[in-house]
Amino acid sequence: MNSSFGLETNSSYENEYFQFISMKGKLGTVLTAVSHLGLSALLLGEDREELERDLRREFPDEKPVSGGYGLEGIGSRIVSFTEDPRIGVSLPLDVRGTMFQKRVWEELRSIPLGEQRTYSEVAGRVGIPGDSFAIAQACLANRIAIAIPCHRVIADDGEIGVYRWGRERKRALLRAEANAQFGSKCPHHAFRD
Repeated sequence: MNSSFGLETNSSYENEYFQFISMKGKLGTVLTAVSHLGLSALLLGEDREELERDLRREFPDEKPVSGGYGLEGIGSRIVSFTEDPRIGVSLPLDVRGTMFQKRVWEELRSIPLGEQRTYSEVAGRVGIPGDSFAIAQACLANRIAIAIPCHRVIADDGEIGVYRWGRERKRALLRAEANAQFGSKCPHHAFRD
């Protein structure tokens, strides 16, 4: 990916930390949380305080601190990424979940920008053919929106499907990715208004 987020392996911040910043973007409030291992959370919502509560619930063993060295620049770049996923994320991901969730999320990261897979297709690719429900549950547990592109997984009947941060955000992301990939006309009926 082509942008740098300012956290390097040889950084002077090698001690453990867990910091976050909230900023406004086209998709609402974007909360970005980073640890010494990388991007831990990219949460989307309307209310900053609610997202901060979600962060604390999702990471009960951490002591998240608002702000910190370099976070404003990282937050700005992450907001830009939420608005144009072609930018990519060069910050390492600090992925936390079960082995199954990690396997699903890794599969989702292989879905190219502008393409979608059904829950059943993903289930088959991770070795549990027919278990769309398990895939939907793994998607709903994802804490790193867009960088782990759960929004690219749609229902088996071609409908938009579930999304932790709301169907309208999912629709907007898919529309933006399709427009970037295919021009101004989105190829999938589920994304039309």
